Amino acid sequence: MAYPTTLDDFSGYLANIKYYSRDDLAAIRTAVIALETALGYGGTVPTVNPTASTIAKRDASGNISFNTVNAATGVGVPRSSGTALFAIDGSAFGSTLTIANDATATPFGGTQNFSGMFLINDTTVDGALGMFINGSATILVSQTSTIYTITINTASKINVYAASGAITIQNKTGVSRVLNVVAIRSRAA
Repeated sequence: MAYPTTLDDFSGYLANIKYYSRDDLAAIRTAVIALETALGYGGTVPTVNPTASTIAKRDASGNISFNTVNAATGVGVPRSSGTALFAIDGSAFGSTLTIANDATATPFGGTQNFSGMFLINDTTVDGALGMFINGSATILVSQTSTIYTITINTASKINVYAASGAITIQNKTGVSRVLNVVAIRSRAA
């Protein structure tokens, strides 16, 4: 059998053959058993969610352990209780913006393409965290300091507002800021 090094080729078995020999059926049986063994069976069959972002693997007792799948790093190992595991990690996957004083950034692009919830977290000055929702208007839900506003050009603040429909972050704090932005988009606009 070619499997698991390469795929088995059974195409010749189907062309103009009315009867299969014992050896033919044994070859097919061996290939099927090898595939079932590789995929797992009984309580060890892995379960993959539709977006393939997590894989749940069952042990012989049917207990489930979860692995994470990341496009950059592949399948992560299961974590034990007490080990940090983040479903959404804004510090690790390209969400960082550096905004100079008196500058702006559009974290979701320059068009009206976002309706949902987002977090902005300063990583260099004071650790200030702000939670916002955006639908027909941008709303500051909560913050851990008083640094965030939703009004353009407010002095000494990080201003978050919609400009021509695009979410805009304006830094008016007097110093450059490094911000992590994490968003959950519920619809395109």
